[in-house]
Amino acid sequence: MPKLELLRRMFDELAEPVVFFCDDVIEYENPAAARLLRGGESEALRAAVKGRGEGCVTLGGRACRVRTAPWEGGVLAVLRPELSRAGLERRLPLLTEDLRRQVNNLMAAVHLVSPALREAGDGRYGDYLAIMNQSFYRLMRLIQCADLAEDLAEDRLQPREQALDLAGFCAELMRQVEPLAERMGVALSWDRGVDTLLTTGDEGLLRQMLLELLSNALRGAGAGGRAGLRLAAGGGKALITVWNSGAEIDLSALEETEYAPKPEGGLRLGLAAARQIAALHGGTIMLEPRAGDGTRAVVSLPVRPPQPGMVRTPEGERTGGFSPVLVALAGVLPYEAFREEDLE
Repeated sequence: MPKLELLRRMFDELAEPVVFFCDDVIEYENPAAARLLRGGESEALRAAVKGRGEGCVTLGGRACRVRTAPWEGGVLAVLRPELSRAGLERRLPLLTEDLRRQVNNLMAAVHLVSPALREAGDGRYGDYLAIMNQSFYRLMRLIQCADLAEDLAEDRLQPREQALDLAGFCAELMRQVEPLAERMGVALSWDRGVDTLLTTGDEGLLRQMLLELLSNALRGAGAGGRAGLRLAAGGGKALITVWNSGAEIDLSALEETEYAPKPEGGLRLGLAAARQIAALHGGTIMLEPRAGDGTRAVVSLPVRPPQPGMVRTPEGERTGGFSPVLVALAGVLPYEAFREEDLE
């Protein structure tokens, strides 16, 4: 088959620009490359591909990465226009939303095949499914972190004004976390210093903040350790203390402002984001390392009694039907916590 005909068959329908040089002369360009080089900038491209396997060139006002490879006595160049920051910011929410949909589809498919695998009677399938579920929840955690980090960075996050019984809210959260802590071998305690504490705040954001602190505490306590949450009130403030026994937590790691993976796997939102959530409610978070006895995080929030007529409004979770608590703790929980029978 003639060389040009082969190039057309291979690359004419490709979305990425492709150019074939022979003796510094363009012998072929696919339609995507023709559109990009419309301004007569082939000289800039020719200079970029000379003697390099990879480079960068500006074409039509757009920065492009160039990858080259020898082929049939010439040089084949594939161009990849780089997204501008504005373009990336426009596309990121769409990408995370699409990723969320795909994870939901995969999770639904796993639930459909689970009964057949259980009927097979091989206990290993239960472990395999649990590992898959754990990965799905960690993916949802990643998506949640990306959404929240973007909203915080762009100052787009505005807490909802909701009537909230902070004592009941903390009690319910600890009721959900306690059996998961047991899976890790951590003894979790809850000290309810007040029976009722009416205030105003965004329940979803406050849950994310406390779950981040509890996740760090469970990790710091480790198997055989202790962790807990204590609520107190005084001087117009609510004080929520999250503590753990064991080694002191690396405070410099917790201070990271960016989403970061942990070496042992899992995900971390970062204390900086938790502090931003507290600040949005007019509060602060202080860390207090305790020599030889773990770390204590103290959240101080102003008590703002609900206005007359204000009611608790149902919140919409952006976790696609996944348990918000399991999503938040997915990075520290063992895979056994994600068995099908427990998720159901």
